[in-house]
Formats: sequence, structure tokens, C-alpha cells
Amino acid sequence: MSHPVQVSILERSRLALIQAGDRLPPQKTWRVQAKRWLTHLRHPPATDNLELEVHRKNQLLAVSSVSLGTAVAGIALVQPWLSLTGMLLALSTFGPTFRGALHTLQNERRIDNQVLDATRLLLCLALRYDFILTLNALLQATSQKFFTQSQAEFNKEIESLEWVAEADRETVRQILLDAAGVLSIPQQRGQAGIRQMAPWMLASFVLTLPWLGVNRAAAFLTTGFGAHLNTLGPFTVRKTLLAAAQQGILVKDTHVLETAAQMDTLVIDAQVLADAAARASLSAAVDALRAHRPQFSHPLSVYCLLDNDDTFLPLLDQIDCAVAVSAGSAEKRLSFLQTLQQSGRSICYIGAASEEDGEDDSALLSCTTVAVAWRSSTALAHSPAQVHLMEGDLTALAHFVDLASNYSRTQRFNLQTPIGFDWADIGTTVFIHLGLVYSILFNYAGLATAALYARRPQRAAQNATAAPSSAAAAPSSAAVAAQP
Repeated sequence: MSHPVQVSILERSRLALIQAGDRLPPQKTWRVQAKRWLTHLRHPPATDNLELEVHRKNQLLAVSSVSLGTAVAGIALVQPWLSLTGMLLALSTFGPTFRGALHTLQNERRIDNQVLDATRLLLCLALRYDFILTLNALLQATSQKFFTQSQAEFNKEIESLEWVAEADRETVRQILLDAAGVLSIPQQRGQAGIRQMAPWMLASFVLTLPWLGVNRAAAFLTTGFGAHLNTLGPFTVRKTLLAAAQQGILVKDTHVLETAAQMDTLVIDAQVLADAAARASLSAAVDALRAHRPQFSHPLSVYCLLDNDDTFLPLLDQIDCAVAVSAGSAEKRLSFLQTLQQSGRSICYIGAASEEDGEDDSALLSCTTVAVAWRSSTALAHSPAQVHLMEGDLTALAHFVDLASNYSRTQRFNLQTPIGFDWADIGTTVFIHLGLVYSILFNYAGLATAALYARRPQRAAQNATAAPSSAAAAPSSAAVAAQP
């Protein structure tokens, strides 16, 4: 048992410590913020791999910013050790570039864009181009942060889609992620272009080195000639898939985006017309599709595959210039579609996607240019349809064609614009005597221009909300549908 005197002494000591703590000066705000920032860098709050990757990109951006500031301070204060410190910090951001270049040289025995980048970085390090190296690090870290953040936002937007049922959410998420990972045709062309041009650019650097000098000749090492498609291609795909999903359109195959704008024939299963909402939206969808085809010499042809009982034949009166085709069996329907294909038609087939006739739809959907499933089925992941109209609104088909047209234009822009900046870089380097720093700015200016242009799918999706009313008010075409 404690003595009362001891308790009193302990109590007085505790009160003295509290009073001493109250007299201490408060901790400064900037110190608290710096401590929190360092703790955040060491221990990221992320929970999945993509958020961890975003956190690593934030770290690289912070390090590259510090490296550029340190290098500029060293140049301004004429302190070589500061510039050297900035360069060493910048090199920590180029680890993947050096590893990729070494892997390409050792395992694949070829020269690609990463080999050109690694050569340029080693030249900057050897010649003490402090500002150029640190500026390159900052621009690269900024672009990587931007594209990684867009991928994380894509995942979050998938989770917030309102039309997705909770039971199908993981299936829809996996479908969109798989579709976003497919290489587009422009991206494949970009990769082929850099494989062809990279050895020539390295040879140009070596040959022009005695004539132009290192600073100017190194501009050939900044040219990508399609290398930016490795980031711009998936970025554009994600923007388009998300814009379509926000309109209730689930795109399972991104290759269909490259051909959907060319379709000239619409074939509809009569079972679709059994739904009153589908009948009401089909006429507006056909009018909108025909209004979007002014550049073609012939109008959109519309066919409806009827069963033997011709129950839905009177419903075609609501659709201008629709042709009824009696095809009660799967063999007759396949034969009709094959006849259309042999005549050079680009077919968009809209199937009912019901569980009872799923096998028939599978055979029909697999032999068309664009396979559309009206509404969804329980076997969503295994459906052969490339596009699912999840809300059963056929007017969404016109929005899909708009997005596909915009997607094709954007991917062409992604391929052509950076290459145009590369040629401008080469021309200014050879004839106007610009140096390496300008070449790096040219290179990332092309990337930034294409990235801003790639946001068009979202704007197109926003503008599409006003399209149904105007399309419904427009008069339908009077041209007769051409026979196959």
C-alpha cells in the first residue's frame, strides 16, 4: 500500500510535467505537414496493385520534381555538387527504361524505343546535361502519373455504373478490363513502326554526330514514330469503353469499334420486335443511323428475319424501308446472312439474346461484322455478341456508332500526330539548329496533344444524350433498301 506522502509527490510531479508541456512552443505547421508527407511516401494507404502503382508514380513525380529543382539551383548558384545530386535523383526514375533496353538488347537482339531513350540518357549523364536530364525525368514521370491515374479512374468508374446488377458487377468489370487490354490495329501499326524506324534513328545519330555535334544529333534519339501508341492506345480504348458503358452499352471486343462505323446493313431478329419498347426505339434508331451516313452513296439497308407465322410482319410498317425476310429456321437465316456477306455488305445483326434460342443466336452472331445482343443474358461472359445493349434501348445503337467513328478518328490521330511532331523535331534540329532540350519538348508535346484529343469519347457520350430527341424529329429516309 502506497504512503500518502508518496502519492502526493507523484501527483505534484504529474502536474508539473503537464504545466511544462503547456509552456513548450507549439510544433510548427510546416513540420507537421512535412512529417505527414514523408510518412505517406514510406507507407502508402493503397490496398490493391493499381493504387500501389499510382502511389509509386506519385513518388517518382515527387523525386523528379526535386531533381529538377536541385539541378536548376546548382546551375544558378554554380554549385556542381547540387547539379550532380539532381542528376542522380533523376536517374532513379529511369530504372524501367534501362531495364527494358537491356532486356531488348540481350534477349531480343534488336533496337527499340527504349534503347534510344537509354542511349540519350547515358549521353546526358556523360556530358553533364543536368537540366536536360532532370527535365526529361519530370516530363516522363508526369506522363506516367497521368496515364496510370486514368487507369485507376477507369476501374472506379466501372464500379459506379448504375445499370450493373450486383451479381453481374464482377463479370462486367472483368469483361471491360479484358477488352481494354486488347491491342488495337493502330497500336499494332505503331509498334511495327518503331521496330522499323528505331535502327534508322540510331544510325542517323551516329552518322550526323561529327557534323551536328552531340547536342543536336541526340535529337534523333527522341523520336518515337509510333511508340506513344503504347500509352495512347489503351488510354483511348478505356475512354471509349467507359463512354459506351455510361450509355448502357457493354462492348466486349474493342476490334468491333474499328469496323462498326462502316456497317451498311442492319439485320434484326423478329423476336426483338416482340417488346413494345424495342419497337418504339427501333424506328428512331434506324433514322439516326441513316442520318449518320451522308458520306456513303447508298442508304442503310434494314432487314427483319421473320418466323414462319409472320406474327411480327405488321410491326414493320413503323419502320421506313424495312424489308421482311421469311427465315424460320437457323439454316435459312445463316444462308441469308452469308448471301449478304458475299455481296460485300457490312452487317450489324441484332439478336434477342434469350436463353431459349441462344444457340441459334450464337451461330448468327458469329458470322456478322457487328454482333449486337438486345438486352443481356445470364451467360453474359460466354455470349458471342460483341456488343450488349444492357438497358434494351435500341437508340443506344446510334450512340455506339458515334463512339466507334470517334474512336477510329482518335486512334488515327494518336498514330499520326506524334509522328508529325517527330518529323518537325528532325527538321528543326537539322535546319534551324535547335538542341536536345527542344527535341524532348517536341516529343512530349506530341504526346500531350494526342492525350487531350483522346478525351473526345467522353464529350461524344455527353453530346449523345441530346441526340435521340433530334433524331426522332428528323424525317425518315425515302430511299429503297438495296437487295443483296
